[in-house]
Amino acid sequence: MRPLALFAFIAILLGCFACSTGGKAPTPTNRFYTDGARALTAGDQLATRGCTQGAVENYFKAVELFTLSDDQGALATCFNNIGTLYLGAGKSADALHYYTEALELHTRNGSLEGKVRVLTNRAAAHLAEDSPDKAEEDLTQAESLSAQGELSWPQTRIAQANLRLHKGEAQEALNRLLEVDASLTAPEEALSASLHFALGRGYFALTRYEDALGHFSRALTVDRKRGALRLMVTDLREMGRTLTAMEQPSEAAWHLERGLRISALLGAETEHKDLQNMLNNLTDAAEGAPSAVTGYFLERWANGESFAAPCN
Repeated sequence: MRPLALFAFIAILLGCFACSTGGKAPTPTNRFYTDGARALTAGDQLATRGCTQGAVENYFKAVELFTLSDDQGALATCFNNIGTLYLGAGKSADALHYYTEALELHTRNGSLEGKVRVLTNRAAAHLAEDSPDKAEEDLTQAESLSAQGELSWPQTRIAQANLRLHKGEAQEALNRLLEVDASLTAPEEALSASLHFALGRGYFALTRYEDALGHFSRALTVDRKRGALRLMVTDLREMGRTLTAMEQPSEAAWHLERGLRISALLGAETEHKDLQNMLNNLTDAAEGAPSAVTGYFLERWANGESFAAPCN
């Protein structure tokens, strides 16, 4: 499951306090909770954009405020979101600690839906740690809880497909993903992007490159629409990888260079180095050399000279 496209955020509702017809004063609210909800929302927005440091700061602030309001459900949401953020940043071991804490709180609160979502996310972290058996245990438990509570959480089925892909069962993975795709009507944007990305990976594993490229392109369209910048970089990277496999180095370089620019503005060093290495390794070395204009702006942004860096 795509870590930064698969964010599994649980919405925290801000209080709405309407006056009754009897003229009674509004029920007072705990300011620590409302301030915590604002910090959590701000963290979610920054996480979607790909601004890890700013998201962490807001999530940690929310943890403190929800601790003061003693809201255990909200704390579980914070820990889940922090785990997802760290997973997307490649820190799967840290993510596991936060997912496990969130699972403990949801277990104490009796939240089946919360447990299903966290177990699905934790399975992705186990896969990132190359522990498929542990991932399968979490997904089996998530599916059992979903059946028990008559819940529908498609991300669990996508995660199961990703597990099959991890095990080298590409056709089985693709079959599962196609079943999910056929069962959904008007999925929300994050789910749609995650599904198309997973389909792209499935087709790529089967060397069906045209199909893979189409789904990576659809994931990019959705991520672009919702401003998921770090996931846009990942989409462009996979499109570049696919075009390279299709022996189209010029088109591959074009997509990789676009991702390189976005990663530079994001300050996403790991992704930036990965894309640069892919460009350098193109069959035709000339294809991997950025234009003079791109090189100029990359140098500016690397030196912190930016008017629109999204995480500043």
